[in-house]
Amino acid sequence: MDRSGREKPIPIPPGPYNPLDISPDGRKLLLARFDSLEQNWTLWSYGLVDGASTKLAGPSPDLIVACWSRDGRKVIFGSKQNDRALGEILEKSSDGTGPETQLTAHEFFGHFPQTASPDGKWIGFVLGTIPKTKGDIWLLDLRQPGHPVSRPFVQSPGWDANPAISPDGRWIAYGTTADGPARILLQPFPDGGPPLTVTTGGTGPMWSPDGRTLYIALSGSPIASAPLSMTPRTYRQLSTPSAVENTGTR
Repeated sequence: MDRSGREKPIPIPPGPYNPLDISPDGRKLLLARFDSLEQNWTLWSYGLVDGASTKLAGPSPDLIVACWSRDGRKVIFGSKQNDRALGEILEKSSDGTGPETQLTAHEFFGHFPQTASPDGKWIGFVLGTIPKTKGDIWLLDLRQPGHPVSRPFVQSPGWDANPAISPDGRWIAYGTTADGPARILLQPFPDGGPPLTVTTGGTGPMWSPDGRTLYIALSGSPIASAPLSMTPRTYRQLSTPSAVENTGTR
């Protein structure tokens, strides 16, 4: 879908897919594909320009979730492979060559990386399901090569999910069901701070490349946009989210 709401189908064979992330140069799409016969998932890179498909990871009995590194050279993905009891976060060259590098290991099931900081020092991922706090948002610190360390960033009684680090690396948006219905919150990054509400309702925030708009999935509308005016430690919402539909911007 373009920014005016016009949709364009991707010419890939029919099947169960989970679209994950668009590459920084806008030329490739990460897809998780489910094989109903084998009952497993695989991770693919699909060329939006040339239509070429490259298998990157799998098979895995559980859904593979992945994102691009900000330079587009690597993919970071969460997967359960090679008879491991629990999933972990791995990285691999985005062209599909070379070995996988394991970045995390954890006692809880489910590692779902969804965002990378522009300086390449942080990965935001969802860890779940945790008995007391359900799904939480964690940060993977890559500042010491070969010694990644993960720590919790958002832990609430509800579901915390879909972290998205802003293009300037100063903010993180995410969805939560803490204290009521689903809503989109914003916090300073990476140190955190009091959360600020962008919308009541909505899931899956995605930043525009210039960092001035958040795209959000709202109930009853495929996509909505929320224009923002931002400085390193202040925030002001310019307008209420506007829906983007097939007929254009409303």
